[in-house]
Amino acid sequence: MSTAIIITHPITKEPTSLPALSREYGIAPDTLRYRYYDMGKRGPDLIAPPTGEHHRRTRAINRADRARRFQRELNEWLASPAGRLSTHLFRDFRRGAA
Repeated sequence: MSTAIIITHPITKEPTSLPALSREYGIAPDTLRYRYYDMGKRGPDLIAPPTGEHHRRTRAINRADRARRFQRELNEWLASPAGRLSTHLFRDFRRGAA
């Protein structure tokens, strides 16, 4: 059984743990652990939203990856028997009711 390390809450200055802080602010525990131990961040810097070029670049890459994954999964589904059937059944639906 591991014990939680007690730190000072960045806002209230009360003793708290990293897991409790993680739940309170919705930040992954590993992110807080990395910021606290590896980067040495304390206080409001510990819970600040990510900034910088690295974050923007990573977010853009993740967005593009999600779009590619969605398109790949859609194509796989459309190639399946259920996808082919639904495409055939609803082909007039795309053309509109006009």
